[in-house]
Amino acid sequence: MIKHCLKWILAVLQLLGLIFMAVLLWLTRPLEESAEDINALSQDYLIAHAGGAIDGRTYTNSKKALMNALDNGFRYIELDLFETPDGNVVCTHDSSTYKIKPIMSLREAVGIWLERPFEFVVDKISEPQILNHYFKKNREHVYVEAFCIDDYKQLKEDGYVPMLSLGGDLRGFIKYLVTSLYCGKVKRIVLYYKTPEYLLRIYKRLGAKIAVYTINDESNLKKHIGRDVDMVYTDFLIPSDLSMKHD
Repeated sequence: MIKHCLKWILAVLQLLGLIFMAVLLWLTRPLEESAEDINALSQDYLIAHAGGAIDGRTYTNSKKALMNALDNGFRYIELDLFETPDGNVVCTHDSSTYKIKPIMSLREAVGIWLERPFEFVVDKISEPQILNHYFKKNREHVYVEAFCIDDYKQLKEDGYVPMLSLGGDLRGFIKYLVTSLYCGKVKRIVLYYKTPEYLLRIYKRLGAKIAVYTINDESNLKKHIGRDVDMVYTDFLIPSDLSMKHD
């Protein structure tokens, strides 16, 4: 009797293993490009990283960089945010540079955003209780890189477009699964550009839109865009100068 039960258990486990392998093979098979993806406008692919490069410098998060990105046709512009000890929020990449002048405050950046609308991509701060002080309306045009599940959930409820930050390894995939169970389907994620191709394919098969950071050469961009990646952060690539047609 025990041997009979063990045989059945073994058979069931083998069947589950085969099903798992079949699903895994389906998830990781090469993705096909669509004509819609390939022919999309370049400004819909590119995110100006930290405002975009200005005068050969990157990570400035400056007003000059922001205005330059707008003039160059960027639709998506990312700014790094930092909360100062006195409770103000400024646009800077890290705490070591926030005292360097001139520096753009988030309030000033939001003013520009309201006058010359763009898709505002936020990094470094994902706490809704901070962002809500600055973004009173049009939150459907504010993309926030969320670093924890609670922030992702609250950002979604508050009307922002949350993008779950996942890095590029299996720990990130576990975080993606847990967040999906807790918050519903995760629609947008942010990954390191060296994320293994099999993981990119799995995310895409599960319906996620993928943004990767940071790509600055056209050949590397065309390797991914329109197939396993939807958007890229870039310092130097400019929509008006970039043909997004695949070779």
